Amino acid sequence: MPRLRFLLALLALTSATAGAQLHVAVRVSPVADLAHQLDCVTGVVGQCATDDYRALWRQRFLRDAADSAAARAWGALRARYQNASTQVDTGGADGVGRQYRWITLGDRWRLAGLQARSWDDYGERLALVLLPQDRARAAAALAHFRPRFDAWWEAEARGPLTRGRDTLAVLLATPELRALLDGARHFYGATGPGSDTVSLTLVARAGLAGRGTSAEVVEGWAVQELLPDASPAREVGVTLHEVAHLLLALAPDDAKAAVAAELARHGLEGRAARSLLDEGLATAFGNGLVERAVRPAARWAAYAAQPRSFYNDDAIDVAGKALMPVLDSLLRAGATLRDPAALAAVRVALRDAMGDGLTRPYALLHDVWGFVDERVAEPFAVTRRLQGALRAGNFSLSVDSAGAMPTAPLARDPWVGAVVIAPASSLPPLAARGAFRPAEVAAIRRAAAAGPVLYGARRANGARTWVVVASSATEAMPLIDRLVALPRDLDGPVP
Repeated sequence: MPRLRFLLALLALTSATAGAQLHVAVRVSPVADLAHQLDCVTGVVGQCATDDYRALWRQRFLRDAADSAAARAWGALRARYQNASTQVDTGGADGVGRQYRWITLGDRWRLAGLQARSWDDYGERLALVLLPQDRARAAAALAHFRPRFDAWWEAEARGPLTRGRDTLAVLLATPELRALLDGARHFYGATGPGSDTVSLTLVARAGLAGRGTSAEVVEGWAVQELLPDASPAREVGVTLHEVAHLLLALAPDDAKAAVAAELARHGLEGRAARSLLDEGLATAFGNGLVERAVRPAARWAAYAAQPRSFYNDDAIDVAGKALMPVLDSLLRAGATLRDPAALAAVRVALRDAMGDGLTRPYALLHDVWGFVDERVAEPFAVTRRLQGALRAGNFSLSVDSAGAMPTAPLARDPWVGAVVIAPASSLPPLAARGAFRPAEVAAIRRAAAAGPVLYGARRANGARTWVVVASSATEAMPLIDRLVALPRDLDGPVP
């Protein structure tokens, strides 16, 4: 702790706070709601209140065979586009936070719904993403549900959402939150053109099954679910958690690359700090500093003392609580994330709070690159399990043939964690593509001779790739759970 206090004092002497203001634009619309709910109900997206939405849809919208057929048609169509992607940024530098190097048609489809201001606007946006025949199929599925959904939205969702939007706007304009937002923008370095506004769409929750909140960032646009009786003052921490992710994404590439390079100098501890950095800081900011600003002192103390009160994940909850006082000091000092002293303070805080847990595979894989061979039976069920089990913040995941596996990040970045799930017959082409060293193929095959196996392999640059040798989702899922539970990083087959 003396070293941490020294680092923070040094930053206070050498930094200045930026004065530019950040605007958070909040939207609501029935278009975003229906698209989000259909995606959630049909299992296209995993980070949503699935049980709650399915309970609502069983009551109101899935009443007969025609309803079920329309929902299945939507889900099948969305699944076809979900992993279709093209790499458009081939730059050599990797950094921290969301790495927007790919255009993914599935995410572009989601983004069209979040941004659309009307049903006609949505149709025009989809024309830029979908094949003409698929646009017609999507429109048919939406048209099937729209009359009943529009009636529900007008009666039960519009009021709470618009009140939430308007109250949130007032709350974000208060001096204390204004200062936190502007300080965070400066800290992350998101001060260039286009970084003065971040956008958020609120979507309705019925509250029929569970009360947990869910929010995420989709290609630089935030979406947050709002319960009908939710108070924006109680939800603003979740809102600004997502804004923090967006601010890091908006930082210049050279700043993010500098952060990654500085952390890389500190071995496995630095890699772990990089993996937890984006989610940990967003949690410290939104679920910590912002919540403290809007809660009465007694309520704040009770909230902060509860396990998993900041984040419903042990590793991120601990990381966020450890980083909150550090981030508080850094913001007050006018520091920036790329300052080596700031990164040292972050590393020290994480190490002191998490101990050996900092370098568990579960923590190291919070920033993860994943690949599922299309020959694995039910590959998309595997991707959903991988996402749910790792709860990864920065997740790049693809389903394709072994010979077409995208490999640029693996070769370029020795600090990104990787998970590859494939049958034994795909091991040679995966090794040839750089997923792991070709010399390890024989050893992995021997380990898999008796059945599915989890294996800790290495890439040519020395970085770790976890190989799950399995032919189906049924075989792969227990091995994913075993990976999550491992107490330490290791080479070779996992007993």
